[in-house]
Amino acid sequence: MTAETRVTFNLWAVLAFLIIAGISSFSFLYAEGKETKVEQQKIIQRVTKLEAQYTFIIDRLERLTVSVEKASDKLEMHSKETKSREVVKKRNDIK
Repeated sequence: MTAETRVTFNLWAVLAFLIIAGISSFSFLYAEGKETKVEQQKIIQRVTKLEAQYTFIIDRLERLTVSVEKASDKLEMHSKETKSREVVKKRNDIK
């Protein structure tokens, strides 16, 4: 082998190595990208479910708040009626 042939062979060997390294790197990154997209889809689905559950919980809490307020108003009305009855009863007892 002459020096010129040896240099040409070394250049081809380096070029082949770079091509093989590039292809293997690209295929590895492509495979990782696919796995990442699958995981991302799973996370998006979980987030969507959680948002739906939070919306449901908030809606139910609002309903509960309204119910508690209504019950509180009824209790307050009953309490006022009871006190007024007691006052009337005391007045009647005094007379």
